[in-house]
Amino acid sequence: MRYFGFDLGDGESCVCLLDELSGLEPTPVAINGRHSFVSAVGTYDGEIVVGSLAADNADTEDLRVCFKRDFVFTDENERQYVRQEARDTILRFAKGVMAALKKVKGLHDVQDPEQNAFLVGCPAEWKPEIRRQYLELMEEAGFPNVRIVSESRAAFLYASRSGLTGAGDRTLRESTLLADIGSSTLDFAYAPNGSPYYVSTVGNVRLGGGLLDEMIVDDALDRLAKTDPREGEAIRTVLSQVPAWKSRVMLEARDLKEKYFLGEETYLKGEETLRRNARIFWDGAHVLSLTLSPERVRSIINRPHPLLDRQSFLSRLNDELLNVQQKTAAKPPRTLLLTGGASRMAFFQERCRAAFPEADIFVSPQPEYDIARGLALAGPTDKRMAALLSDLQKYEQSGQVERLVRDEVGDLTEAISDALAEPIMACAVEPALREWKSGRLSTLNDFEQKAVLLMNEYTRGPEYLQVVREASRDWVSSVMRSVQRDIDRLCEKHGVACDVMQLQNLTVAAEGAGGERASFDIPMMDMISAILASVTAIVGAALCGGAETALIMTGPVGITIGAILGLAVGALGGTLVANQLKQVNLPRFVRAMVTEHSIVNGKNLDKVRQDIRDTLNGDDALIESLTGQICAVIDGAIAKIVTEKSLQTLPVGEWEKA
Repeated sequence: MRYFGFDLGDGESCVCLLDELSGLEPTPVAINGRHSFVSAVGTYDGEIVVGSLAADNADTEDLRVCFKRDFVFTDENERQYVRQEARDTILRFAKGVMAALKKVKGLHDVQDPEQNAFLVGCPAEWKPEIRRQYLELMEEAGFPNVRIVSESRAAFLYASRSGLTGAGDRTLRESTLLADIGSSTLDFAYAPNGSPYYVSTVGNVRLGGGLLDEMIVDDALDRLAKTDPREGEAIRTVLSQVPAWKSRVMLEARDLKEKYFLGEETYLKGEETLRRNARIFWDGAHVLSLTLSPERVRSIINRPHPLLDRQSFLSRLNDELLNVQQKTAAKPPRTLLLTGGASRMAFFQERCRAAFPEADIFVSPQPEYDIARGLALAGPTDKRMAALLSDLQKYEQSGQVERLVRDEVGDLTEAISDALAEPIMACAVEPALREWKSGRLSTLNDFEQKAVLLMNEYTRGPEYLQVVREASRDWVSSVMRSVQRDIDRLCEKHGVACDVMQLQNLTVAAEGAGGERASFDIPMMDMISAILASVTAIVGAALCGGAETALIMTGPVGITIGAILGLAVGALGGTLVANQLKQVNLPRFVRAMVTEHSIVNGKNLDKVRQDIRDTLNGDDALIESLTGQICAVIDGAIAKIVTEKSLQTLPVGEWEKA
């Protein structure tokens, strides 16, 4: 299968090809002679032309640029809608790209669905319905096997595979944040364990390098209005009424911006001004002087803009970085990756460094290719992940975990019994015994009730929780390791890094259900703690059940009362039977015969341990409950992985099925 990554950007676009059989990295495909080509579309000689053929030809008709930013409209209630005019323009552009691809040597069969798949990027903020419509648009343009993938996730995927961070072909290990600032969007991708398979993404569709193009034009118009108001108004009218000329002026502004920021270090040293005259031939000849200098850049990025709710570019950028900073505070990023064409801007890099001063920052050397390469990589990556998730689902439903737990549960009850014997005697039996010996409790029945009361208090306290958790921890860890080994074998089978599927560090986060503004809250689900909580609750209920079934009555208390009755019968000459003795206020000399050593000794402790063990193992309902609760936690975690990660490996149209 050949996987094409199509990064359709607002300013520039790129297509990269990955042949699954070649084993090579994704390579850019030249569209009309350029690997990274301007997102421009028009008509020439009756045919759709794109890229340089559209932008550089003065005879191009119906020229359009900067159209992706207008694809989605978000109302005040955060509902998203597709603008029809932008959709039509993107459809034309996509058809033009497909036509150009078919002319590339060796790609004449690019539309064959048996051999080709296209992964198309989109901003993280696009919601499922918008993504679905985008997918349908690409299918209408002739792209086979289309999938829609978050652009920031694609950039993260490529960064983790490239040598950008010195990680080579390894997956990044530490918490990593990627900031992708393109022409129309600023998207973030965050992975607390560095995994490219499973990242949380969030974006701001209104903040991107393309917005600066408009602000450069607005700045030029404002300056012209001060010196020649009439000419300024004339040019504003042309740009607002004639989309083709607006597109040409925006191209001039974009070229000026790129030239400035590529050489920004030089301009900053000398405060030099870079100029470009945009010529407009409509209802006469007009010239708009576009300029950039360090002073002008500072002015532009601090200029309020209506698309930013009257905030400045810099102010909104600071807000977005603060938002991400707060949401990643539980595990701050140790690595910060900057990509996207606008990532070269010095002020953007400075603000990122200020927001994450402890992170190692890496800037992509070829940001124009990162997303397309990552999109192409997402094809085989998600194919492997989908196969793994299918096997994981079968494993979770096979009953293998239940069989493992049931075979080993006897070792768990034995460990708990051994650990609880002494604490139960010390916290419940011995205090009650001392009260009975001192006369504060009249009868052995009173002693029994007091011991049960103390036992109930003990099982609700921190000491009980600690004892059972410590006694169970090794057993639970052993079971988890066995399950993890099974999962690791499945990972190895499908060529997925084993550390992606570590149950004990399950990351409960994703892109959302395919594009809503996802939360960066990353709760770490400690599997062992979840299982131990169930074990302590179930065993505690068994220890302090109803009056006729409570383990404390037949175990430690029963053993203690039996020992006392043995001494009492001997002292009183056997004149009373055991049940009567339990209700008698025994004389002080009899109580004095009962020493703590006669009750709490090695022999009786062994009896207590065995009694607890026999009672737990003999309680079918308890064993079923233990097995069921433990399996529910483990199987539930596996099912959650399958459900959550399927959101990234299934096509848009199948998200609801997940």
